[in-house]
Amino acid sequence: MALGEILVIAEAELDSGSMRSAEYALAMGKKIFVLPHRLGESSGTNALLQSYQATPIYDIETFASQFGAAVDECVQKDDFFYFCQGAPTFDETLAQFGDRVYEAEL
Repeated sequence: MALGEILVIAEAELDSGSMRSAEYALAMGKKIFVLPHRLGESSGTNALLQSYQATPIYDIETFASQFGAAVDECVQKDDFFYFCQGAPTFDETLAQFGDRVYEAEL
């Protein structure tokens, strides 16, 4: 985390390691981006949004375009990441993509 310019948190509960990373990022003046979640889910990322300490990522293409050239249209897009943009539950994602969920988490 200290080597990056920003921190992206996909999901975090209030008392999680990801929230410790968020504390360090804030102390270092780094910008935090999070994926918004439904009420009652991912209490940590929702708290960061509520306190204006993080910026939501609503569209991955728009977010990624801030950091480099847009992907060439002939490049095949990853169905897994587009599926995740719809804020599915973990169980829905696991049912659709199986072990790919764990690979993406790494």
